[in-house]
Amino acid sequence: MEYLEEFNILLGFKFLEAYETEATCKEDNTKDFATIIRFVNEKHVAIDMIMLDGELSLTEPYAVNENFKPIDK
Repeated sequence: MEYLEEFNILLGFKFLEAYETEATCKEDNTKDFATIIRFVNEKHVAIDMIMLDGELSLTEPYAVNENFKPIDK
């Protein structure tokens, strides 16, 4: 497997949960399923790893409360 430096951001984070959700492509309105893997750290910051069509991507870090629910801005 090729080393992917962008995943270094997950150092210090722990796995919280994984789930599937339906995703709709904006370009052609097709539906697919995405797997979301959520990681959190002790400072109440979360990052989601999204697997869709064989591609991995990370969301921007976001704040969560003590129940690990996103904090609205």
